[in-house]
Amino acid sequence: MASSTSLPPSPDSDWASHDSGAQPGEHRELGFRRKYIFSTDHKVIGIQYGLCGLAFMFFAFCLMMMIRWQLAYPGQTLPLIGQFLPRIFGPGSMPGGKMTPEFYNSLGAIHGSIMIFAAVVPVAFAAFGNFVVPLQIGAPDMAFPKVNAASFWTYAVGGAITLGSPRILEFSPVSFRQPTGSSRTAQQSPASLVNLLQL
Repeated sequence: MASSTSLPPSPDSDWASHDSGAQPGEHRELGFRRKYIFSTDHKVIGIQYGLCGLAFMFFAFCLMMMIRWQLAYPGQTLPLIGQFLPRIFGPGSMPGGKMTPEFYNSLGAIHGSIMIFAAVVPVAFAAFGNFVVPLQIGAPDMAFPKVNAASFWTYAVGGAITLGSPRILEFSPVSFRQPTGSSRTAQQSPASLVNLLQL
């Protein structure tokens, strides 16, 4: 029998059991979660990096606007959202809607960290690199697509932890806030994470 001759498919073969319009080389369409959320396609991962980076950039922009408000109107209550921010950033951050100096400094540090590590570098390198480089070199996909997808999810979870860090600092074992009338030393926090773990 010649190698160019092919046998007809058996009736119990995998593709024959599906709809009658399916051809031997076709595959079924992926669902929404597999295609757009947990994708291994380099273009989708590049778009995910870009959208996630823009979301982190928007959060950093909001922090920067709070800093600008404090510079423009020092010691005044932040309108509209000032009363809700202590619930997000902790009770000592904005008592009465007014920003404390320690919270102002932490906003600058968090804004800078988010802009560098969660917004600018991922958008500039990961988003454009994932989307454009395989297209430029003519590759069908990245070398290790599952590792590429895992790197995006590591980035997204790490960014979420960074955004949650002001709230996480409330449970840190050592508080670096200066208590009233004391010297600049690290004080043991009464509701520390170490105490919570010892229960």
